[in-house]
Parts: sequence; C-alpha cells; structure tokens
Amino acid sequence: MRTLRTYLIVFLVVLLGFAAYQLRLHTTATQNAADTSAASDEAVTQENAVSVAQQKAALSQSTAAARYTHPQLGFSFEKPEGYTVGSLPGENGTITLVVQPSHAAGSKEGFQIIASSFDGSFDLTPATIKKELPGTAVVNPQKIVLDEIGKGIMFSSNNEAFGGKSFEIWFTAKNYVYQITSYADFAAQLQAIIGTWKF
Repeated sequence: MRTLRTYLIVFLVVLLGFAAYQLRLHTTATQNAADTSAASDEAVTQENAVSVAQQKAALSQSTAAARYTHPQLGFSFEKPEGYTVGSLPGENGTITLVVQPSHAAGSKEGFQIIASSFDGSFDLTPATIKKELPGTAVVNPQKIVLDEIGKGIMFSSNNEAFGGKSFEIWFTAKNYVYQITSYADFAAQLQAIIGTWKF
C-alpha cells in the first residue's frame, strides 16, 4: 500500500521536472519588455471573490471556452480560449498536465495539475501537508469541495517552481490526490477555471 509520503515525494520529483520544463520554455520565448506586476504575496481575499465569480461567469458564457476532458480519469473543466493542455511524463501512475496559453510560452498565466493514485483514504489538511512537506507554506487555507466529490483545500504557498509565490488547490477524489498549482497572480483565474471542474 502506497503511503502519502511516497506520493508527495513523487509530486516533488514531478514538480522539479515541471520547473525544468518551464525554464526551457522561458529561455526559448522572447523576453517581455517589462514585468507588468510583481507576484502578489497576499492570499485570495473576499474582496476578489466577486472577481472570481465574474470571471467564472464570463468563462462559462464565452463561446470560445472549450471543455477539456481527461481521457483516462474522466474529469473535465472549461479552459479559456487559446489555452492548450499538454502532458509531461509521470512515474508510478502519476499524471501531470500543463495548461497554458498557446501564445505565451513561459508566461505566468497557466497552471499544472498533478494527479497521483493512492490506496486508502485520508483527510487532506494543512497539518497533513506540513507534516509530509515541512518546507511547504500553507497560507490562508480554505476548505473546498469540487462537484460534490473532490474534497480538499486551497491556499497560498511558496512553490519555487512558480517563483516562490504560488496558489495551490489540493484535493482527493476517487483514489487520486490532485495538486493544482499556479502563480499567485493567477489565483482568481485559476479559481474560476477550477470552479467549472466536473468528475
């Protein structure tokens, strides 16, 4: 029986691979003229909850939004116009997807999804994450439920693969742990996208 620690170690290995992949994309892309904004170190607040709802409504009403469905796990979500979903090789049954705009390789407008299978059940809490990954910050955690099946938390963190300021959504469903990570500045958009998630 696999342990949570094994899955989290696999997650870290995949995360390092993703960081290398992003670095490769970033070095081959043209450098932007200026960085338009610094990464936000504030967690998502109630003030931008309206923004999340508005973005989700706009995403759902957009004729350009397309529903992506994973061929193996069957989950789906609406991705914005111009976004592509690519996959990275995983180990031990781990599935890694990279969702990003096709027009801006290396931009801070995308996110990754890592799905790892596990045996048994456990509650995914801030204490669980801090115990298994002591260096991982869990700032302003909030409980989430996706499509009445996925249960977990969303929080701000310090993921180095995302410039040290990340926004994370972690949940369990159907014997998989899902770890969705993006840049802190993309938090509201990510919440809107993941708000369309279906199993």
